[in-house]
Amino acid sequence: MSCVNAHVPACGFIPVIHIPQAGAVPFGPSLGTFPDAFMPALLFRKLVQRIREEFEDAPNLRMNVNEAARFWGLDFGTCERVLTELLRMGFLARGPDERFWQVAVH
Repeated sequence: MSCVNAHVPACGFIPVIHIPQAGAVPFGPSLGTFPDAFMPALLFRKLVQRIREEFEDAPNLRMNVNEAARFWGLDFGTCERVLTELLRMGFLARGPDERFWQVAVH
């Protein structure tokens, strides 16, 4: 089956990660603005945990918001929110080059 077929639910995409870009028209009932109205708090926490695990699995990973959004298939706003949350938690640091990396664990 092809993802062009409207009868194929989600076409294999993970809905938490594949959030429509700002200005996109959502499929189905009106979901309001993206990403806040689209992503409930529980899904956001799961996304934060998943990206945290990515940094734990690759401790030398350093990327800015644009690179991270492309890498994880997120829209810019969602990716920025996730990285900012990890920065606020003290898990990530951000350098003058705007790249994020995992804070060293002692």
